[in-house]
Amino acid sequence: MATRTRRPINSTLFETSLWNFLITDCPTAETLPLFKQTLQKYNCHYVVRFCESTYSPADVADISCTVLDFEFPDGNKPPVYITEQWFNFIESVRSDVFPASSMAPRQQKSTPNSNSQSDGLDDPSFAAVPNSTPSPESVISTSPNPTICAHCVAGLGRAPMLVCLAIMAYDYGITGLEVVTKIRQKRPGALNSEQVRFIMDFEKERMKLNRRKRMHKPKSRDSDSTGCSIM
Repeated sequence: MATRTRRPINSTLFETSLWNFLITDCPTAETLPLFKQTLQKYNCHYVVRFCESTYSPADVADISCTVLDFEFPDGNKPPVYITEQWFNFIESVRSDVFPASSMAPRQQKSTPNSNSQSDGLDDPSFAAVPNSTPSPESVISTSPNPTICAHCVAGLGRAPMLVCLAIMAYDYGITGLEVVTKIRQKRPGALNSEQVRFIMDFEKERMKLNRRKRMHKPKSRDSDSTGCSIM
């Protein structure tokens, strides 16, 4: 009788000077052991899933992994509350760099105000753009950085889109086109046209925020760059 070969986990590591982002597809009951091996291989203790749950957080608790659910519909841009949770969470992982970050990792997805109809970039205040910036002297690129696994169903849409936003939000020197190109080089087929458009719109809002910061920044301060470059 022929032995059935398990489908490997489609994983890609993106390293920055603040975090390492491990993008994967969603594990199934069959591939869950391989998924856990992949998490251990990259010393990953955080899993953020942007899709519906197909496994229990208890399934990875034995390898000291915390699972967070930031689910939103496939093919869509993320609502503001999702991007806020995402940015707050990754900042909380680096409390040494973002001491003001007060978010405790959440196991359950919050829901937006039922009276609010805004999502993605439609909110005029663009709450999804982080307002805090780590001090450059606290960023040590040679130190081991925490690895955060981000996955959706195939690891080609929601997860890489949120990783793109994280890279752009903390590295003011990288453009939307550059980060999309880097993601697609490592994960062919990633990001549909609507998701790319959202990333480009995010870049415009980030530029507006940076201009406002420069206008109100004392002359004696250093630049706003965080040094969070993708490698």
